[in-house]
Amino acid sequence: MKTVISGITFIGLLTLLSGTALCAPDAPKIRLVLGLSDCIRISLKSAPELGEAQADIEQTTSRLDEAKSYRYPQIEVMTLFGPAPRARREDIYPVITTDKTFKFNEMTWFSSADATIIQPLYTFGKISENMKAATHGIEVDRSRKDQRVNEIALKVKEYYFGLMLARELKEVVLEVQETLQKAKGKARKMLDTGTNGIEEIDLFKLEAFTGEVSKYLEEAKKGESLALAALKTRLGLPMTSQLEISNERLTLDDAMIPEFETYLGNARSRRPEYRQISEGLKARSALVEAAKANYYPDIFLGGLFSWAYADDRDRIRNPYINDQFKHLNGGVALGLRWKLDFGITGARVAGEQAQYNRLLSTREYADANIPLQIKKHYLDLKEAENSAAATKSAYSNAKKWAVTAVANFDFGVGPAKEILEALQAYARMRAAYFQSIYNFKIARANLEYAAGESPFDPSKPVIISAPETPAPTTPPSVEFQTEKEAPPEKDDTDAVTQAEIPHDAPRSSEKGEPLTAVKQNPIRIAVTGSGKSNGGVSGISFGDNYAEIQTTARIVHYKQIKLDTPPRLAIDIPNVKCNIASQTTPVQQFGIEKVRIGCHSKFIRIVLDFSATKLPVYEISSKDTGLRISTTPAI
Repeated sequence: MKTVISGITFIGLLTLLSGTALCAPDAPKIRLVLGLSDCIRISLKSAPELGEAQADIEQTTSRLDEAKSYRYPQIEVMTLFGPAPRARREDIYPVITTDKTFKFNEMTWFSSADATIIQPLYTFGKISENMKAATHGIEVDRSRKDQRVNEIALKVKEYYFGLMLARELKEVVLEVQETLQKAKGKARKMLDTGTNGIEEIDLFKLEAFTGEVSKYLEEAKKGESLALAALKTRLGLPMTSQLEISNERLTLDDAMIPEFETYLGNARSRRPEYRQISEGLKARSALVEAAKANYYPDIFLGGLFSWAYADDRDRIRNPYINDQFKHLNGGVALGLRWKLDFGITGARVAGEQAQYNRLLSTREYADANIPLQIKKHYLDLKEAENSAAATKSAYSNAKKWAVTAVANFDFGVGPAKEILEALQAYARMRAAYFQSIYNFKIARANLEYAAGESPFDPSKPVIISAPETPAPTTPPSVEFQTEKEAPPEKDDTDAVTQAEIPHDAPRSSEKGEPLTAVKQNPIRIAVTGSGKSNGGVSGISFGDNYAEIQTTARIVHYKQIKLDTPPRLAIDIPNVKCNIASQTTPVQQFGIEKVRIGCHSKFIRIVLDFSATKLPVYEISSKDTGLRISTTPAI
């Protein structure tokens, strides 16, 4: 029976996970129902690894900007202020005095400014090759970020499927426990009536096995709890949040498995590691050429300006004599600057060439081992598929065996030992069946990762639900206001209390790109609330070019508030009482970044946060099913 829980052993690795969070004490918990794609999307928005990768991209971008800046003039200015000796032209005319005595009381003050400007004309590739290296370095960091995305998605899949496996194994244990309870009840009844074929030792065997099953049940519950905690932590959710997964059963995928050559071909064009190596080789090659360019001089156009002034000194206007404390001169010239340090330059070239050769070896390693990795995961996938078919047949026969054994025991013609052996075989094969399905899904996830496939499919509906409340009897008190009649309100939409869902990523349109219509699967956010006048607010749905606040009755009274910084549209629906904690749900589609729902004493407020830089043109229409907000371009 110990093999029943064998599929949960990997969950023990997740015990390092921890974290707690506080939630609203008086409001019911919000239940977040997520599919696999939703979990991946949320985890990517909260993953600190991607923040590190983005910082690397920004750092390399700054290097590119630095390399570009060397193309422009470089100006250097130095100013001085200090004491200087007085000087008269009589000291050098008609005879130059060479034994003039220095006296402190003959000191004065001077100030000076010197400026040089250098405009590079030709550097034999120093600037251009460094720019090229930085450009390819940015692509290397972007590919590395894509690799992190794939790794995070793979880890989420492991946690998600691990949670499904833990629940399936728990159901197997519960099923065995239920069968044992029925068998024990039947055994006691047969002992009480003195039926032949049943002995007290049979009851003891059933009791002993029941205790063992109870032990496995606790282990299964612990495995489920740990798997759920792992998934919450990866998504950045507090441990107290109520998270459910939309996939209830662990089943084999219906999609056909492509041929091995298909995955191999996709890996060459899609896998981020190949792009990293390709762009890295280009960057390293450019750095080698930039190092070799140090063998040659820099040709530039230079300018010089120098000024100095001292109060008690005579100006000497003689091109052969330069007074460093009082003068004004300048000029331009074509220059050549050359560092003749061939030993140092040669060492730098050798170092860059070594890095280039190292990357060539990395490419050879990838060419040899990535196909091997794909082959391994492909064989794992086929093995898990065949194992699932074999164990399905095995547990079906074991179940028939168990049913027959229980029936024989009920009729007094079969021993209790037969029931125990049959249930053990059934539980073992049933658990092996779900373990094979789990292995199949993990092997497919690993195979998709190895081939560089997209980490998730288009989004599925995200549903947030809460307990329903009775409709209040308070009559409506807020009259209908059109867009022009809506008075200016204080910007208090941000006062909506945040739910247990983490804040969304920064706005996707910081530079003011126009909204564009996106064809996606509809998203629906379920909200519980009710009111006698306006009906119950049941949810918010999004189509291709609209957002609709769904209610159980036609909305007659509502108020809208437009806010521009950042662009938001708040809609207040009065006399709708709700008992859920205020919540924030990321959307990131149809031009809407997120939706916030706030419950107040006399109304419910729904805030649509737009991702554009200004509020788009919209129209609100009242329908029997609620309020529809249509925009142009589409939301």
